[in-house]
Amino acid sequence: IISPLVLVAFVHYFDQGKANYLAWLGFSPVGFLPALIFPLTLTGTLFLGPLVDELILHPDHDTYSLSAFVDFFCDLRNIRNYVVAPLAEELVFRVCILSILVYSGWSHTVAGVIAPLMFGFAHLHHVHEHMRHAGYGVSRSMKLAGFQACYTTLFGIYASFLFLRTSNLMAPFLSHAFCNRMGFPEFQRLSTSKYKNVLTAAYLAGITGFFALLMPITEPSWYNPYIWTYVAT
Repeated sequence: IISPLVLVAFVHYFDQGKANYLAWLGFSPVGFLPALIFPLTLTGTLFLGPLVDELILHPDHDTYSLSAFVDFFCDLRNIRNYVVAPLAEELVFRVCILSILVYSGWSHTVAGVIAPLMFGFAHLHHVHEHMRHAGYGVSRSMKLAGFQACYTTLFGIYASFLFLRTSNLMAPFLSHAFCNRMGFPEFQRLSTSKYKNVLTAAYLAGITGFFALLMPITEPSWYNPYIWTYVAT
């Protein structure tokens, strides 16, 4: 609640009240539909390997039944993990912190790294959770939390890229929720699965497709280019 208010006050002061505050908060009807579809498609392309593994090679039909779907959304932990947490984190770290850094004159490249570093450091509290709930020792807990901080920082860079390109909260939020659902890819399955050749091809196709689509599918003119003009510096 506080972070959006700080952003609105900041933009109001420096833009002399002329700003579209909802647009700065990532809520704009301009480019809304592309922001719902294309960035999530891009993220799904990167996860083509795990998706093929889960949905085609080793499907669990009970997981995707109607009752399982209802149970999933009736579990408050899932609402927290896949709706509330991603929405709150994207609102704070992308919409608020990243926007203020850019509006203060920081380049998109620098701001797109500094804000994700804050995002990664914010996950170091998992040291305590690993020790308290999983019963791990200090060393193992720090390694696990450090690894989590590293890949959340990398995701933060990607989410910052999506927000800078689309100016829409939905782009990083949906990708964040999707990544929370998928988890970190189980690369060991590339050597243990009986379909390892097919799975390897799916992983390679997904990674190749992701980088091929990264710039075209996030073309700023498709979204809301009115907050800032994207310049890769």
